[in-house]
Order: sequence, then structure tokens, then C-alpha cells
Amino acid sequence: VQKTLQDWTGGSKNAYEALQRIEGHLSDQNHFRYSVDNPPIPANQNVVDWLLNSQVGYCTHYASAMAVMARMLHIPTRVVIGFSSGHFMLDRKVWSVAGSDAHSWVQAYLPNYGWVNFDPTPGFALTNKAAQITPPSIATRPTPKPAAAAAVAKKAAQKPVATKAAQPVRQSHAPAPTQPASDYSAILLPLSLVLLFGAVLFLLAALFVRWWRNQYANSTVVAGLFWRVCRIASWAGVGPKKWQTPYEYSSVLSQHFPQKAPMVSHLTELFVRDRWGSPVHVPQMQEEAAAEQIWPDLRTSLLRSIVGRVQKKVR
Repeated sequence: VQKTLQDWTGGSKNAYEALQRIEGHLSDQNHFRYSVDNPPIPANQNVVDWLLNSQVGYCTHYASAMAVMARMLHIPTRVVIGFSSGHFMLDRKVWSVAGSDAHSWVQAYLPNYGWVNFDPTPGFALTNKAAQITPPSIATRPTPKPAAAAAVAKKAAQKPVATKAAQPVRQSHAPAPTQPASDYSAILLPLSLVLLFGAVLFLLAALFVRWWRNQYANSTVVAGLFWRVCRIASWAGVGPKKWQTPYEYSSVLSQHFPQKAPMVSHLTELFVRDRWGSPVHVPQMQEEAAAEQIWPDLRTSLLRSIVGRVQKKVR
């Protein structure tokens, strides 16, 4: 294995290029072949040796071999087991993913890029010309430099503020009680500002409620509630990552809210079953009722976490 790895990756300029070379060699259909009908791997032989000798295997064999070879180069690598994209059903306008779409591939961690996908299985490779591909540039949100921020703040502080010229006070010998207009103005102005502020808050609340109801309107009840939990948890600083599976994210969320861990786990199970399970697994109404029963208590805990987070920032 070490000799083959040296032959494949010798002269690589960086880890990404070495990974592409491993992927390119394993996915080369001139030397390796994909098959789901394979004899069991002998007990005294590892998957890499067996695959290099037989040159026939299925996706898990190829993914495991690439992960082992990458780790021999000290590159953090993991095998991912999931599903391919399936096929699009035009009549229902949905993506259909069946059990036959199960697939395994590799993710390698590259500094400044995160987890990058590689698929060494022949006929399934993400890229056919690995040597010509360079790592994609990842857009990041610009962070203002302290010097620039200070300059902007200084400029804003120096900008003159327009003020209304003071009106001359008309001399009057009449007693104060005969001038009620000024008293009314002193009351009406703050009251008007309060009413205006309340109207703006009401409008914003109405817009938020409308936006919130329209979110995930095309999803099922179970999926919609799961995505809402993810959205509120993101506001609480515990949002899901792109590379996490529902179960991985459920584990992280349960660690932050241990008292609600059973609810989080149950809702995740309902979501996975609703999203990828067989249509005849459990009556849909029972799952929807279970999810709706979990939602209020879980939502309250998440909102309390958001309030606590805001209070810490204010302090």
C-alpha cells in the first residue's frame, strides 16, 4: 500500500493535489471496476490490499481505501455514508431517493476550506479531471479593519448635526394658566412618539408573523417544525452546520439543552422518517400530532436561550 501510495502521490504540491490523485486513480475505470456482488474480504487482509489486488468493489470499499491512504499522508479524512441525489419526478415535482441510491464517499478536512468531498468510486466520481481542478475560493464576509472603523467613527463624530434655530420668546404679561397650549404640546409630543413607535413595532411584528408562517410552507408538518427548530436554534447560536447529518445536529442540540434531549431526539427521528422513510411506515397523522406536541415546549426553551444570550451581550 505504501509503495502504491508513493507512486500515486509522489510530487504532489499539497494535500489537495494528493487527494485528487488518489481519487483519480481509484475512480479510473480502466483499472478499477464497480460491483455490488463481491466475495467477502479475507480476515487476514485489509480493505486497501484487497481492493488493490482485486480491483473490483463497491462504494464503501473505494471510500474506505481512499480514507486509509489519505490518513497515511496525515490528512484528516472520514467516510460518509448516505444517499445520492436520486432522480427527479416530473409529475410530482419532487426528488425521489430510494434505498438503491445509498452511496459512500470521502470527506477530507483542508485548512481554510473545511470538509471537501471526494468520490473515488468508478463511475460516481465528482470530478473526471482531478489534476485540472483547484480548490474553490470560499467567499467570506468582509470584516472592517480597526483603523478604518475608527476613521469612520471619527468622521461621523465630526459631522455637524443640523439643529432647528431657536425661536425668539415673545414677551407676555399674561399669567401662566392662560397658556394651556404649551402644556398640551408637552404631553402630545411624547404621546405621539410612543404611538408611532408602537405602530412601527406592530407593523414589524405583523410582517415577521407573515414571514414566519410562509417559511417552509411547502414542507410537511414534521419537516416544517424541524426546520423551525433549526432556525430558532441558529438565533440562539446553536445552528446546524452544512456537513452535519440530522442525527449529528440532534446530538449537538441535545448537549446544549440536556433537559430537552428526549424531545430533540424524538423530533429528529420523526423528521428522518418523514423525509427518507417508506410512505407506509407509520400513519402520517400520528407523526404530525407527535411533532406538534413536542414543538411548544421546545420552542419555549429555545426562545429563553435567545433572551439569555441577548442579556449577556447587553451586559
